[in-house]
Amino acid sequence: MTPSSTMYEVALDQTWDSFADHLAGDRMGTFLVVSAAPLGTAGRAACRKTAEALGYGPGGTVFAFLEAVGTGSDAAAADALEVAAETAVPAPATAPGMPEAADALDGGARLDAQSLFLLAEGADPLCIVCADRNAAEALSAAYRTPLALESRSNLFGRPFVAFDDFEALLKEETGKRRAWALLRTLPKFGER
Repeated sequence: MTPSSTMYEVALDQTWDSFADHLAGDRMGTFLVVSAAPLGTAGRAACRKTAEALGYGPGGTVFAFLEAVGTGSDAAAADALEVAAETAVPAPATAPGMPEAADALDGGARLDAQSLFLLAEGADPLCIVCADRNAAEALSAAYRTPLALESRSNLFGRPFVAFDDFEALLKEETGKRRAWALLRTLPKFGER
């Protein structure tokens, strides 16, 4: 960390350090996509295109997943490693007051509600997308508020949308249209 780091950069660095196994994408991204497990190639591409279309930039997407990289099926693990390799960012040591990575996680494999809350708040996105029901339920528990699927709402003042199964929607044209219709309810960068 450089002496010119802002308090926001310090919190962001601590978040990426503590939750490195659960994050991928652009460290400075402001468009957070949360899923139970890492999204496949089509899901990641669709989220990146959406973020770019809404003005968050070509590198504006951060992916967070409840399962740590390398857990779950071999295919999911390989896909997760591909996601992580895309933007591997060395992170500074954990600062006082921020949980160590091993302490922040439930067994080191799956984020618990408190850890997910710390991750989301530390990433400090401008908007949040939940790609599946499990991620939406986990965020609902983390923020202690009910979150509706397939509709736009706000989460701690941030625009928020949640899908029952985003990747399943991408498999057919009508699903793609439904997904895009919901995603475009999110504000363009700089709008509220």
